[in-house]
Amino acid sequence: MRYLEIKYRAYIKDTMQLFDISEKPRIVPVGAGLIYEFVEKALEKVKPGKDYKFEFEKPFGERRESMIKLVPLQEFTKRGIKPFPGLVVNIDGKKGIIRSVSGGRVTVDFNHPLAGKDLYYEIEVIREVTELEDKIKGLIEFLFNVDRSSIDVSVQNKEIEIKVFGNPLPDRHIEVLKKYIPELKDYELKRKDLQQ
Repeated sequence: MRYLEIKYRAYIKDTMQLFDISEKPRIVPVGAGLIYEFVEKALEKVKPGKDYKFEFEKPFGERRESMIKLVPLQEFTKRGIKPFPGLVVNIDGKKGIIRSVSGGRVTVDFNHPLAGKDLYYEIEVIREVTELEDKIKGLIEFLFNVDRSSIDVSVQNKEIEIKVFGNPLPDRHIEVLKKYIPELKDYELKRKDLQQ
């Protein structure tokens, strides 16, 4: 697994409509399956300090009519949901967008929002991240949407202490970090000030 610090802008190619952007540099794990597979493949051979442009032909596949379903309005009413066009819903573990509501029926589109579209990415590869402290901060920011400046990592010998907003990182988050940063298994985590 490789960690890269990148900045990116992602567009729908035919209209050049921006659909995703990193407001500031992000540290991403390449090879962990946490980012889109097509972006991960593109990042496998990039070099730090360079800018790249990538075009992806319909990476989310074609739009399919079979993925558009009519759902009875009462299904939403039972769950206390007032459906309206544009609302993102989860039905039986599948994410969809409500397209219309009429006559007691709700049209839900289960196609990926970018299905049928070619995409264009501009990616600036700032550096390859090798320091354990930077990997930890970057992964916490990436997974839990916490600004890196709010994360303290102290590494002494084979002991690590991780704090977010001054509080120890919860055990469940530690387990997630160990999954994506294999070298963490070689360290003892200091938890002395955690009250459980």
